[in-house]
Amino acid sequence: MDFSIQSVIEHYGYPAVLVGSFFEGEMVLVFGGIAAKLGYLKLHGVIIVAFVGTLLGDQLYFYLGRHYGARWLRRSRLWRIRARRIERLLRHRQVELMLGYRFIYGIRTVTPFVLGLSRVSPLRFLAYNLASALVWAFALGVSGYALGHVAGQLLDDVYRYQQIIVPAGLGLSVMLWWIYRAYRIRDAKLP
Repeated sequence: MDFSIQSVIEHYGYPAVLVGSFFEGEMVLVFGGIAAKLGYLKLHGVIIVAFVGTLLGDQLYFYLGRHYGARWLRRSRLWRIRARRIERLLRHRQVELMLGYRFIYGIRTVTPFVLGLSRVSPLRFLAYNLASALVWAFALGVSGYALGHVAGQLLDDVYRYQQIIVPAGLGLSVMLWWIYRAYRIRDAKLP
């Protein structure tokens, strides 16, 4: 199997952007934009895939909140704290919240969940979610594309070592994700 940077990005770039944007994938989308600038992916493809991923993810969180929200909030102290903060914003700035939550670190996943618990209609949420997802995907994709020039200069030296860097980077990413998930699960179980 070819583990060159180009091969890995060309084969797994779009699926990585889709999955990353389904969950809180700001950096994955920026890296997708960088990969587009470097010629590994197409910018319009990165933006479309990120738009679909974030839209579907937030729609899922909205309906999970609608159907299971109260029960899940009882089990997670961290989400209860975030939910209270979001409920305050929802009372005073509903439109701004629905358009901008995906740009605010720390409340991206829980906001559609709380909106599902609220009296916001599914059709209204969908309309705002469509607009916000499009702006988010475009803004971060283009930002990554703009950063691609700098990244290209940094990657010139990486090509010499790509047979080591790509597998090591993938392994490090999996390890960091596993550690992050272990701490999140532990923190969620705290009383």
